Amino acid sequence: MHLLLVEDNQHIGSNIKQFLELEGCVVDWMTDGREGLEQALKATYDCVILDIMLPELDGVSLLNELRTQKKTPVIMTTAK
Repeated sequence: MHLLLVEDNQHIGSNIKQFLELEGCVVDWMTDGREGLEQALKATYDCVILDIMLPELDGVSLLNELRTQKKTPVIMTTAK
């Protein structure tokens, strides 16, 4: 499974990426919303794991932009 993780917190992102890779997933990790959107649009992913609170572009805005071009499944995460 090829996943895109968009998470700005280094500790959380590292842990999620490591766990998913141990389960056999290939994980691309981006740390800001703009970068995450660009990556989501240029590659094909089985799922995007997306934090809501991100620098440059928040997760909800990223998802709205992504939905104009792709229907990739998305899991939203938040500390709220």
